[in-house]
Amino acid sequence: GQILSIDIDTLAVTESRFHDYLPFSTDELFNSTEAELIDELDKRLRHSVEKRLMADVPLASLLSSGIDSTLLTALANDINPNKVDAFTITYNEKSLDESAGAKESADYLGIKWHPYQVSNEEFTSTITDAIRYNEAPVTHPNSIAVHLITKLAKENGYKVLLSGEGADELFAGYGRTTNLYHLSRIQQKYPNIFLQFLAESGLKFDKREGEILHALHTNDTVSLAKAYFSVADEQFISNGREPSFLTAIAKQVRPEMLFNDMLQLEQRTYLQELLLRQDKMSMWSSIEVRVPFVGDPNVVSFANKLPFEYKLKDGVNKYLLRKVAEKYLPPHICNRKKKGFGSPVGDWLKQNDQLKQLAYSAAESTSMDSRQRKIYLQLLNDHVAGKADNYEMVWKIMNFLLFRKEYSI
Repeated sequence: GQILSIDIDTLAVTESRFHDYLPFSTDELFNSTEAELIDELDKRLRHSVEKRLMADVPLASLLSSGIDSTLLTALANDINPNKVDAFTITYNEKSLDESAGAKESADYLGIKWHPYQVSNEEFTSTITDAIRYNEAPVTHPNSIAVHLITKLAKENGYKVLLSGEGADELFAGYGRTTNLYHLSRIQQKYPNIFLQFLAESGLKFDKREGEILHALHTNDTVSLAKAYFSVADEQFISNGREPSFLTAIAKQVRPEMLFNDMLQLEQRTYLQELLLRQDKMSMWSSIEVRVPFVGDPNVVSFANKLPFEYKLKDGVNKYLLRKVAEKYLPPHICNRKKKGFGSPVGDWLKQNDQLKQLAYSAAESTSMDSRQRKIYLQLLNDHVAGKADNYEMVWKIMNFLLFRKEYSI
C-alpha cells in the first residue's frame, strides 16, 4: 500500500510506502517444547480455517500435492462435517503434474476431486485476456492456471475457495531459503577469500551464490536481498535509481535474526505479488479465494516468532507444519517433496505449437528497437534450440510487449 500526502499550504506532494514504516517483528522467539509448538500451531491454524469456512455459498479448496493445501483441506474436512471438495490443475507434462499426489490426498480424505488439465492451446489463447484482467504484464505463468481452475470451480457451482498461499513465506518452503541457510553455514566455516576464489573460478559456487557469500561476510543485507531474489544490478537499477521498496525493507534485516527476517522480507515483497495475482485471476472468475495461512494475524505472528530450527530442521523444510499435518494425514503424504506451482512454459516454447508461435510473433512489436529485438530473438532461439533455459526472461519480455500492444502504449 502507498501513502500520498499533500501539504494544503504549499501543495507539495510526497509519496511513501506503508511497509517502509513497519518494523519487522521484534517479539522474542518462542521458548517452548516441540510438542507445545505443534499443539499451538495446530490450534491457530484450526481457528483460522474455521473462520474461513463461514459462508452462505458452496465452498471448496485448491489442492496440489504439496503439504500446504493438503493440510488446509484436511483441516477443513475435519472441521466441516459436510466435507469440502477440491480442485487441482494438471498438465500432460509429468514433471509438473501434481494430479497423482492430489488424488491420493483427496481419496484419503474421502472428498470429491475435480482435476483440470491445461493444454498449450488453451493456455496461449488466454494470455491476452489475462493481461487485461491483471492490468499489467503477467509475470508468473501459473497466474493463468489460477484463473482456469477457479473458472472450473465457478462452473461447478462454487463461490469460495481455500488456498495454501503464504505458507512458504512463513515456514521456509522455498529452495532459495534452504540454499541461503546452507551457504550461511559454509560462510561461517571457511575463510571468505577461499570461498570467493571458489565462486569466481566456478569450481564450487555460481555467480549468485558467490554474491550471497560475500554479502553474508560483509553483513550487507541490501546486496544479500538482491542476490537472494536473483535480482542482477543491471535489472535492479532503473534510470539510475534503485527502487526504494526492496532497499528500505532489506535494510531492516538483522544479521542476528537473518533467516526469520529474510522470511519477513519474503512476506513484504514476493508474497504481495502472489496474493495480488491470485486475487485478480480468481475474481476474473467471480471466485473469492481465502488464505488461512496469511489471512489470520495470529498465524503470521506465530510463524514470525517461531525459531528457525522449527522451520528448517535436519534438511526438512516446513518442519513444524509437517508435524501438525501428521495429526491428520499419513506420514508419506506429509513428507512429499515440494514440486511448486509451476507451468510447462519452458517445454511449450520448444514445441511447434501455439505458445512458440506467439513468442516469435511478439518479436515484430514496434515497442522494441533493432538492438532489443536482436537480444529477444537470441534468447528465444537459444531456448528453442536447447542451448539455454531462457523461458523466464522470454516469458516476461513477451508479456511486456503484449501488454503494450493491448493498451496501445
